[in-house]
Amino acid sequence: MQINNDYQWDDSVCGETRRTLCQIGIPACGDPGEPLHGNRLPDDRTTYSVNATLHFTCQEGYTLSGESILRCMNNGAWNNSKPSCEAVKCEGSPSNVTLASIMMQGSVYQDIALYTCQDGYIPDNEPISFCQHTGNWSTPNFTCSALGQCYSNPCMNGGTCSEVDISSFTCTCTPHYTGSTCDKV
Repeated sequence: MQINNDYQWDDSVCGETRRTLCQIGIPACGDPGEPLHGNRLPDDRTTYSVNATLHFTCQEGYTLSGESILRCMNNGAWNNSKPSCEAVKCEGSPSNVTLASIMMQGSVYQDIALYTCQDGYIPDNEPISFCQHTGNWSTPNFTCSALGQCYSNPCMNGGTCSEVDISSFTCTCTPHYTGSTCDKV
């Protein structure tokens, strides 16, 4: 079938007359796109025929909200709205925190919580916790310990500090030095 010079259909090709059925407006669904932090399969088209299906998934740290499968209907519309991918939530703040305060950026995937020990205390582990893809905090148990008397290294001239208890210490002095802090020759 060809179009002649008058822009009319000419169906007399090879000496035969052909009967051609043209369908105009075959229903098809447009590309709904991928959800932010998600994927869809197949992902190689811009239009989808009737009864075509799309399968949606989310990246690590995100959960699907909505239907995971969409079907192209006879009217050229999808049977549901495109789903979204929501960040995993970590419940509340890290729960077992001793002698510290918490400053939270938020409580969803990749958010952080920063710990600050009270005056006179130091962190026993890393003072930061991340909301993980599992919905748990990376450091749920955070503790601080008293600085103690040896923290500031009160022993002079190479002396070694040993804590007796939280409020007292002794210094083991290097040769030629004496005194409670090894400050005398």
